[in-house]
Amino acid sequence: MSEQFTLRICTPKGIFLEEAVQEVTLPSSQGEMGILPGHADYTGLVGTGVMEFVAAPSNTPRRVVISGGFISYQGDTLTILSDVADSSESIEKENYAAERATLQEQVESEMMDSPEWTRARTALDRIEAIDELISH
Repeated sequence: MSEQFTLRICTPKGIFLEEAVQEVTLPSSQGEMGILPGHADYTGLVGTGVMEFVAAPSNTPRRVVISGGFISYQGDTLTILSDVADSSESIEKENYAAERATLQEQVESEMMDSPEWTRARTALDRIEAIDELISH
C-alpha cells in the first residue's frame, strides 16, 4: 500500500490545487473526516471550514478553506469539487471586512427559512473559516 495519494481540489474557476499528500482532514456535511492512503472508496458532500493536509514527500502541513460541493475518494485520488476554495495567499483582504459586515447584516435581517439567509449564513461560515486560517 502506498504511503501517499493525490489530492485534487477543483472549483468553478479551475484546478485550485493538485499534489501528493500523506493525509487530509476536511469538513464534510457529516462533520470532520480524515482520509489516509488506502481509504475505502467514498463519495460525500463538502462542508464549510478549514481543510488540513500533509504534503508528500516534504511532510509539510498546509491548510485551505473549502465550502460546498462534493468529495470523492477512489483508487489513490481524493477529488474535491468545491464551490469555493481559499488559501491564505488567495484571500482578498481589502474586501474582507466589508463582506463580513454585509453578510452579518443579512443573517440578522433575513428569515431563517429563506434562501437568502441560507446563502448569507454559508458565506459567513466561510469568512469565519478564513479567520481561523489566517490566525494560524
